[in-house]
Amino acid sequence: MPRLKKILLSNILPLEELNPRDPRAAPSKAKGDALVKLNEELRETLIYEAKQDASEPAQGLAMGNNIPPLVVCKPPVDLPEHYRSDITSETYVLVDGYQRYEAIRDAFGLGIRVSIKIVETPSLVALMREAMELNSRPQMPLTKGEKLSHVFRLLLLDGIEDGTAWRKQFEGIASRSTLSEYKKLATFARDAANLHDLPFDEAREALREAVREGIGEYVTPRFDSKGFPTKSTISAWREVVETGEVSKWWAIKQAEREKSEAKKREAARSLSAMLAEFAPGERLEVLRRLEAEAKEEQRDAPRDAELSALTRDLKGSSSISQVPPLADLEDEDF
Repeated sequence: MPRLKKILLSNILPLEELNPRDPRAAPSKAKGDALVKLNEELRETLIYEAKQDASEPAQGLAMGNNIPPLVVCKPPVDLPEHYRSDITSETYVLVDGYQRYEAIRDAFGLGIRVSIKIVETPSLVALMREAMELNSRPQMPLTKGEKLSHVFRLLLLDGIEDGTAWRKQFEGIASRSTLSEYKKLATFARDAANLHDLPFDEAREALREAVREGIGEYVTPRFDSKGFPTKSTISAWREVVETGEVSKWWAIKQAEREKSEAKKREAARSLSAMLAEFAPGERLEVLRRLEAEAKEEQRDAPRDAELSALTRDLKGSSSISQVPPLADLEDEDF
């Protein structure tokens, strides 16, 4: 068996776009809680195995070969712009092994050498296909929502060619009619947003802008954790374009606004009750602290707030913000 190449973990760059796992794709709270528990148990197991497997030879701290190698590749030519400042001549992009990567990082930091398996693929979309295939048989299988979300993103990017057996590959999670509807919606979106021949980053941004311009006045667009419109948003967009009917969507958006304002009022009442025992000056001090924290979060966030969760994940944070309403977490919304 040939020796596996080892490199520093710091030379491996995780890409959220390549990770099919989606924190927003749990179909229900009960299933979501179960998945969180299983993921945490798996993470603890991986950290334990990593600690047992590590050694410190002359070259420095390194993982042994008991934990499978991380699958990596050289950065593709269409790597999204916000990653480019992190690229050096020694950088590899992480294709598969995100849970192992996080377990090793949490146990040892980024200064440990790890085994890698190198694959060669020409584009980010090709890497998305590779990641999907590699994630079909891990210890923690993808949920139905995660699979459908990833398939829909690939369809939006024209990453699954006609004539391939892509429907057969996913018939275990959705019917042919459902997959055909996904294909029709993606084709509509690609045509309406004129995505043809655009590289990954430009295609994603063009699609987001087209959705906002097309239905933003009547519908609150929903975006997944990778920054792409959900299936329900594209479906609403197509309905508005084909029928011209917007009253239903306008009523939904107004109801959402009213619900949001009601939540803010309730939050203000709750905060006021919590601070009632404090003197006015102390209340102001607490509020200034909250304001400073909010401003710092706002400063750290990207220009587009809807991509804030995605960007924080790219930088290694596990926090997720702007989670859509529960109605947008159902399987049919992906």
